[in-house]
Parts: sequence; C-alpha cells; structure tokens
Amino acid sequence: MSFNSSLIKFAYKITPKTIVYLVVNSYLKGIVKLIEYDVNFNERKILSKVHLEGEEGEIEVCLEDFALIKSGDHYKFVIQQVESNRPWLNKALSRFILGQEIKIPNTQVQLVQDLFSFKFSDSEDQQE
Repeated sequence: MSFNSSLIKFAYKITPKTIVYLVVNSYLKGIVKLIEYDVNFNERKILSKVHLEGEEGEIEVCLEDFALIKSGDHYKFVIQQVESNRPWLNKALSRFILGQEIKIPNTQVQLVQDLFSFKFSDSEDQQE
C-alpha cells in the first residue's frame, strides 16, 4: 500500500463526521443535505443518505462493485452497481453513472488501486 493511500485511509478514520457534514452541507446548501455516509475501501462500497431539496424523506444511494479497467496505455474507473431507494433516481443513475468510464490520470492509478484494494494481474484487463 502506498503512503498516500495509507494517509487518506487514516485521515478518513480520524476525521470527525461532523466536519464532513459541515463542509459538504455548506457547499451544497439549498440543493441537498448529507445526512449519513460511509466509505468502505476494502469492499469498494459507498453508502449515503441525503435529503434532496423538494423531496420528502431521505434518499439512500449505494455505489458498489468498482472496477479498474486497463484501456491501452491508461486505466479507467467504472462503477458496476448503483442503487437508490427511488425508482426515478435508479433510472437516472443507471443511465448516467452505471458503466460510465472515468479516465484515471496515470499519476493517480497507483493511489486508486491502493485505496480500493484492486489486484492487478498481467493476464487480465479488468482488475478485481
């Protein structure tokens, strides 16, 4: 594991959630309020509960099953599963997020690999 990924995981563990809520909610004020979140680096899962302005109740979103795909001389990050507790949001997420490839700068590939515990092998293009 790289020093940077160890530092990020350590910072995540020691940062009080109240600070994260304060920063995120002040930045997104009037749009959405972050109520709860959890990032599980080892299981490659991000859970969040938010209150979207104008919506009743909380919206839950779960991003999971991330993949790092080698494409030529660079890597792409792909979210292979996303779910929410709203049918309309599931459709939007599946259309605009699910399977979309996000190019990872070559300088950040090692960090992404370490953070989400991707195992690289010479014989496979898709990393698990």
